[in-house]
Amino acid sequence: MNNSTNSKTKMPKIRFPHFQDIWKPRRIDEITYRISDPVKVDESKEYQQIGIRSHGRGIFYKPFVSGLAIGNKRVFWVKSDTFIVNIVFAWEHAVALTSKQEIGMVASHRFPMYKPNEEYLDIEFLWRLFLTKKGKYLLGLASPGGAGRNKTLGQNTFNELKVSIPTVPEQQKIAAFLSAVDKKIQLLQRKKELLEQYKKGVMQKIFSQEIRFKDENGNDYPEWVEKKLGDITYKESSNISANSIKGTGGNYPVYGAAGYIQNIDYYQQAGEYIAIVKDGAGVGRCVMCPPKSSVLGTLDTIHAKGNHSLGFVFRVLQQIRFQRYISGSTIPHIYFKDYSKDKLGVPINEEQSKISKMIGQIDCKIQSIADMLSMTERFKNGLLQQMFV
Repeated sequence: MNNSTNSKTKMPKIRFPHFQDIWKPRRIDEITYRISDPVKVDESKEYQQIGIRSHGRGIFYKPFVSGLAIGNKRVFWVKSDTFIVNIVFAWEHAVALTSKQEIGMVASHRFPMYKPNEEYLDIEFLWRLFLTKKGKYLLGLASPGGAGRNKTLGQNTFNELKVSIPTVPEQQKIAAFLSAVDKKIQLLQRKKELLEQYKKGVMQKIFSQEIRFKDENGNDYPEWVEKKLGDITYKESSNISANSIKGTGGNYPVYGAAGYIQNIDYYQQAGEYIAIVKDGAGVGRCVMCPPKSSVLGTLDTIHAKGNHSLGFVFRVLQQIRFQRYISGSTIPHIYFKDYSKDKLGVPINEEQSKISKMIGQIDCKIQSIADMLSMTERFKNGLLQQMFV
């Protein structure tokens, strides 16, 4: 790829080699044909409608609706390889590209659909263009909910929008490259999902004792002993509020319900521990936290008693159904005094450590894929902003 910063000549920052033509501004109604023939609704039949998610997350299917319920509302047949936009929420990147899977479904008149004028346009390029920051700005101009919300705007205004486009071969090259990145993202997502399913299955087999470990001599470990969670753990509370740490700094992290918040100049926990959300959204969510760190008062810290493995305790907590212990109708809350009575099988410490190590290795693989996925998504987002004008 070549880099260029000459915005005056309507060229993107990143281009493929051998493409030198200036990108030209063209109106939507010049480079597309809008699907404008409404469906002749049969009141005795049922139709499946589609909706458009925001933030470029594609199409979803609505429940079937009878022709009688549709009545005089204008709907249109969905065709494949068509750019479609939810004109009311366009400013939220509510755009999509249809596929063969949606053929035969119907779309509301609020979701105008466009086929390309192939002399000027590759339709996938148009869809990806509108997923950029510049595309979002343009969509906002044509959406009653966006930048034009105080004006009488909508489908006609969208048709009048101007977008800068290169020649069709360059459009196809850009679309194909971004499609390949998408496939990489999908493969990583699927790989992560499969590993998470595998981990779930392994944990179920471990805690049902279908999977057991042996000692260094190949002998079975002793049978698990039933105990209460409170027999192998204890809880500590925090008095740190979000307001008390604003503007502070330091070398020690503090965590809240959503994860890391910021660094402060002191810590409450010297060693590794488990943080559990006790108040509000996400109640019961657990996370391992590093030494020399702290949590807000909306979380408790859980520690292993004696020589019990903290990693094993963490896996135990992940198996508990905390919904049984929630109290409070407005703000959900869980109390250690309640869920610490939960009964569980406990192996000896050596087997606990092996269980923790095995699941930890799976977690490392999952995190590695998650990091690759995040990096690839950032790479794609960067491309979207630099490969379009």
